Amino acid sequence: MIRFKCPKCSEIMEAPAGMHGEFLNCPECNQVVQVPQASPAKSPPKGPKPSTSTVPSGPKIVDTDVIRFRCDCGQAVSTHRRNAGKIGECPVCRRDVPIPQK
Repeated sequence: MIRFKCPKCSEIMEAPAGMHGEFLNCPECNQVVQVPQASPAKSPPKGPKPSTSTVPSGPKIVDTDVIRFRCDCGQAVSTHRRNAGKIGECPVCRRDVPIPQK
């Protein structure tokens, strides 16, 4: 499991190790975040919350690489532009949604 922070709101996010490089929406602020490479295991930091450790740095997301649109249920959805013209899944209602070409 890869643990990392949302760069916008600092929400702790998790993704399976095989998802590095993929894009996810932050469950807190809906920011599109790229899953970073898994970092080698480190000794846990001292303090009451080990889950607040430093986030491994990953590639920056350029805003022009993101397509933002809304599902019919009203949920804001965003994805990488390489998915333009494909069919995606709404993270809330799980309906198939066509990804617009921008």
